[in-house]
Amino acid sequence: MKNLLSKTVFEKAEKKLKELLFPVKLCEVNVRLPNNKMIYAKTFKGVVRTDTNHIFSVVSDDYKLITNEEAINLGKKIFNLLFKNINVDEIKPYRVIHSNSYGLCSIQLVHESVNFMVFQQDEWLPFIQVSNSYNKAVSLKFDLGFVRKLCLNGMIYKKDTVEIKLNHNKNVKFDLKIKSGLRNFENTSIAFSSKLQKLKEINFDKSYLVPLTCKIFNLDFALEPDWIKNSTLDRYEIERKIEKDRKEFVVLNDLINWLSDEYFSSLGDNMYAALNVLTDLVSNHPYKVKKLKQFSQRSDFYFYRPTEWMIDMHERNFDDNNNLDEYLGEYLKYQNYYEKNRFNFFPN
Repeated sequence: MKNLLSKTVFEKAEKKLKELLFPVKLCEVNVRLPNNKMIYAKTFKGVVRTDTNHIFSVVSDDYKLITNEEAINLGKKIFNLLFKNINVDEIKPYRVIHSNSYGLCSIQLVHESVNFMVFQQDEWLPFIQVSNSYNKAVSLKFDLGFVRKLCLNGMIYKKDTVEIKLNHNKNVKFDLKIKSGLRNFENTSIAFSSKLQKLKEINFDKSYLVPLTCKIFNLDFALEPDWIKNSTLDRYEIERKIEKDRKEFVVLNDLINWLSDEYFSSLGDNMYAALNVLTDLVSNHPYKVKKLKQFSQRSDFYFYRPTEWMIDMHERNFDDNNNLDEYLGEYLKYQNYYEKNRFNFFPN
């Protein structure tokens, strides 16, 4: 919220990016047998950070090491192929996400001159997300996304819609793979604005935001004994689970209500405001949502979910005549749940 894409944002991202540009190389692997004899594993290599000797993974001999620096340069190349007549040196990161071990990272690149207005004074910028890993968590891949300049709310297009994916394999021909994936990138960029405009035309009651969030991010809170799907738990385990889930639900509920007050007052009671709540949740509050066990997967995974919802609404031709209760289904149980039960939420 009101976290403008600014010089400070770029400086923080550049500083974080430098932490990812450490030296790494493929090293020989030796194996100690049960009899303490050492043998050379000739068909394997270790991916090693050479300034600390940290071993990220052991890979096969046909593995192609792609450093984070090389991955970023490829991302800039793709950006320049999509958006011509720009200075490649002015393409820069505004958001950098990495694992604690630095074995996995995602870098989102933008160029400030490449932007478009969806509504009056509502500017968006396309970005290329570069994902790379040394621990075999992901292949090298490039996703197309869009970020709202006013608040840094970002969203990435659905994996099976727009993605260039390159395996760490010596036999992969990078230029051919990149060229074949560019058409999807271009088509998606054109369609994005019209989908946002459609969302703003659809009325939305913000009391549905909590159940909508749970549905989109596939969140399941056991707030009552009969909501627990695993019937093998004993009474003590059930009580502990309910208490834990209620605490996490309150955190999420309060955060969503806080965000909705801002967006619905400035954008109106519509689905575009709801989309901004969802994208703000994952873009600007990663450390808060990571504390919830429900958000235990990689945070960048959740950048896809709001986009999938937007596309789903478009494909359903959803409008004011559709039944939101029917769409939300079982997730309706979360609507105003805390507000109705706050006085006996934690009986002890």
